[in-house]
Amino acid sequence: PKTEEYLSLIKKSDEAFQELVQYFKDDENPVIICMFGDHLPVIEEEMTQMLINSGDGNEIEKMARKYQTPFLIYANYDIEEKEYENISCNYLQTVLMEVTGLPLNTYQQYLGDLREKYPVINQFGVKDANGNWYSWEEASKFEEIKEYEIVQYNNLFE
Repeated sequence: PKTEEYLSLIKKSDEAFQELVQYFKDDENPVIICMFGDHLPVIEEEMTQMLINSGDGNEIEKMARKYQTPFLIYANYDIEEKEYENISCNYLQTVLMEVTGLPLNTYQQYLGDLREKYPVINQFGVKDANGNWYSWEEASKFEEIKEYEIVQYNNLFE
């Protein structure tokens, strides 16, 4: 029943998104819409486990799948189409700024450089550009990750 409810509601969400895009499609002002989720839907546990355990990977990668969702960036003007295999949400602002062609601030430039080496950094661990997953215990020894923790703390609390 939870999966059926989710599928019904995702259909309504798709229709609402289509209405939003249609509303802005011919607007004379440039408009960008970014839509993303932050975790898999709340559905039956068996279905969730099936999604998490689908495919290869270590336990860190499998747990990260629970929070892996697609995102979409729409513009009512021409932008370069691009697909991202896998990035974490902390990079979304940088991707959005790159898509718009607006200048990146220093923090966004830093994130763009970090994304090249570590495209996924989340609560479960870190994925490097070669597709290798590391636990936080392992990744916390990497100089770039140590630096990121300091930069992130400074950005959040200073």
